Amino acid sequence: HPPVAPPPLPNPDFEKFQKWILEKAPQVAKMKEPFTEEEYLRIKEEFSGDMTAEVLLAMHNCKDLLKKYVSANLTFRNWIKRRQNDGKNANNRKPDKASDEEFARGLAAVALEVEYEHLDKGRITEDEFRRRTGIEPVPGQYR
Repeated sequence: HPPVAPPPLPNPDFEKFQKWILEKAPQVAKMKEPFTEEEYLRIKEEFSGDMTAEVLLAMHNCKDLLKKYVSANLTFRNWIKRRQNDGKNANNRKPDKASDEEFARGLAAVALEVEYEHLDKGRITEDEFRRRTGIEPVPGQYR
């Protein structure tokens, strides 16, 4: 028998996306049907990193997420559509294709805002902030 080729390695950006979800929106990671790599690639093409992060964090914050919803992708897309129909976040669609780096920066920016919010509200210590973000916290008056 000829040797069988190993399966292709996952896209490193998809792995970063999965890691971000596990760390910042773990309820989304627990959904019965998590994001596939193909779904991630379509989302990255269609939506900004900021909007993607905002919706994923909102999904994570939904108390009944795991009871009411099955598919991470379909839930994400329905929530985006609802926000568009509500007239919120008119700039949620990408004006043009953003690079992988721009997408990652958008996710990182929203994640950092969330970490600062946790720090400001006393949910985490400065040491925990440093551990989670890898940076020194900037005092609120300078942000």
